[in-house]
Amino acid sequence: MIESELLNKLGVSSNIFERYQMLCLPENIENQSEHLELFDASESIILCKLLKEEGVKCANSYDLGLDAKISERRGLDI
Repeated sequence: MIESELLNKLGVSSNIFERYQMLCLPENIENQSEHLELFDASESIILCKLLKEEGVKCANSYDLGLDAKISERRGLDI
């Protein structure tokens, strides 16, 4: 399933995400279900901020209106 279909299932309109050049999506978006919480990697959020600073039209889950929690990895998880 492609990202646009996944985003549409989550209620994100295509006219929203088509404005961006790059999307930093939650890492578990492909496994989403009604009861599954979405998680953004903290590194993904940092990457999105850096890209925005350089002028790239980039969006993360917050920009798309998705309610995703932040997952921070430490030690061996990285």
